[in-house]
Amino acid sequence: MKLNLIVGESVFTATMYANDSARDFMSMLPLTLTLGDYNRKERSSRLPKRLSVDEPEDGVNISAGDINYYTPFRNLSIYYHDAGHSFCQVPLGKIDGKGMEAIREMAGSGPVKITFEIA
Repeated sequence: MKLNLIVGESVFTATMYANDSARDFMSMLPLTLTLGDYNRKERSSRLPKRLSVDEPEDGVNISAGDINYYTPFRNLSIYYHDAGHSFCQVPLGKIDGKGMEAIREMAGSGPVKITFEIA
């Protein structure tokens, strides 16, 4: 499954994983969210509804480019830096190639509006 992320005039893509949480997220599209910067490692925003999850018991290692769902706050998170091992995260997908440059350019700036749509 491919996802378009639209920021202003720029469009970049992500490859979504074949899991229930990613499919549940894709069923909400198109969706526009305002993502704030958190801990200078990620962009995140609360989703309008909870996703179905089969949460990994041992947590996940987070790398730049990961798109995850943080279950306690029902946040969609896009990581622009590695963030180590974390619990309560469900992997949804990964930013493709040049999209990482766009995500990194947003680091430390104010909130960013991103539209998500099926590619």
